[in-house]
Amino acid sequence: MRHKFTSTFRSFCNKSKNFQEIIARETEIVRNQLVPELKLHLITPKCRLYHSKIDDSFPFPSEPFFAFFWPGGISVTRYIFDNQQLVRNKSVLDFGSGSGAIAIAAKMCGAKRTVANDIDEVASYAANLNAKLNHVVIDTESTNLINDPSTLNYDIIFFGDVFYDEDFAALILPWVKNLIKNNKKVIIGDPGRHALKNKLDLNLKLLSRYE
Repeated sequence: MRHKFTSTFRSFCNKSKNFQEIIARETEIVRNQLVPELKLHLITPKCRLYHSKIDDSFPFPSEPFFAFFWPGGISVTRYIFDNQQLVRNKSVLDFGSGSGAIAIAAKMCGAKRTVANDIDEVASYAANLNAKLNHVVIDTESTNLINDPSTLNYDIIFFGDVFYDEDFAALILPWVKNLIKNNKKVIIGDPGRHALKNKLDLNLKLLSRYE
């Protein structure tokens, strides 16, 4: 068993290192003008993949959504930096984390524990790479945590850009309602997409708005 475990661990480390090297090579380190505190490895118009098609030569197993800083995530990250007491000494879950920006910002602002959760395994490698870039350590999780009872162990659950279509919104809505029912703080960042705008019945309170 020890040999099997060692072999699996070594394989995971090699895979992580390989993908992190690819991410570093195929992205540019940039700061968003709304969140200058944070540096991220992102695909920009200067990068090869920005102009590439997904084909057999594509270096990732799926589209690299983790390599873009989406508007909902930007707004939540800005809100965390502006309200650091919100996460200080708290346990934080960044659901659908992509680049890990929200989890990283929370850790930079004093969160006790932050977990970046994305079912894209490569996103976890990107999140760790971005955390290292910003001199913090976060945890990553690539399993599907929707309706997972373990999510009730977090103080705050952040949702950045996850209400991108009505089918997925309907899938996570019961879980979000259950989190709220159990007195968990739920914070959503979204640029006004149809799936969030026209339903959900979450009695949301507008915390902040950014241009």
